[in-house]
Formats: sequence, C-alpha cells, structure tokens
Amino acid sequence: KLPDPVMTEINLSQIAESAVSFCRQSALGRNITVEISSSANVSIIADRQLIEQVLVNILKNAVESVGADGMIRVSVNETCLTVTDNGPGIAPENVDRLFSPFFSTKPNGHGIGLMMIAEILKKHRFTFSLVTGNDGLTRFTINFKYGGSQ
Repeated sequence: KLPDPVMTEINLSQIAESAVSFCRQSALGRNITVEISSSANVSIIADRQLIEQVLVNILKNAVESVGADGMIRVSVNETCLTVTDNGPGIAPENVDRLFSPFFSTKPNGHGIGLMMIAEILKKHRFTFSLVTGNDGLTRFTINFKYGGSQ
C-alpha cells in the first residue's frame, strides 16, 4: 500500500530533468534519443518522492517499449507533463487493461508498475492518460488540475 502524498510545492522542471538524466543512462545502450522541453521552473503541489517515482517508472516503461533506435520526448508546462515515445504502440485489445493489477505485456513483467503509477496519480487527484495516437506515437499525459482521476 502506498503512503498518502505529503503535498508541498515542488519544482517539476527539476524533477523531470533529473528523471530524464537517469533514463538516458539506460537508453544509451539501445541508441534511444531522450529529449526534454520544459517551461522554466514549473511548480506544482505534490509529493516529491511519489512524483519522482511516477516519472522514473513512466520513462523506464518508455525505454523498454521503444526497444532500440527510438525516441522519447518529455514535455513539461504549467498544466501537464507528457512523455511521448515512438515504440510499437499499445495494442487495442490491451487498452482497457493497462492499469489493471498484474497485467503486463512484457515477458518478465509483473503488472505492478502502471497500477502503482495510476494509484499515485489518483491520490494526487491528477488526471492522466496513456494512448497511442493516429500518428503512431504513444503518449503518457499527466494533467495537474485537481479534482479528477483518469
């Protein structure tokens, strides 16, 4: 069970930069380009450790899904954070099960990562989505407006 968030003002731009730096290490060996564009000093009210955990997990999933010779782009602004990748995308039959406990499309996956991400974001009352668009790019978007869930 995850702890309840301890809400404070945090610099999301810095947290995203740190998570991207961490992600680049695992992406290097696979020739994956990881880029970030961020408005300067975007601050939100959230639990720093839990949001760091969310971002690292989203980026880890993106690196694993892209495979090799791919691209991951992180965009941060005052209202949302989006992680975009050019991996194979989400199969239509898996869309409704992505955040279900113990569901995984990875051979050695446990199906806990996305479930944990969803629980943390819901505890923060942030809305979020994970979709593959018509352009073939997969986007995990977190909206920082309070009051909703998924």
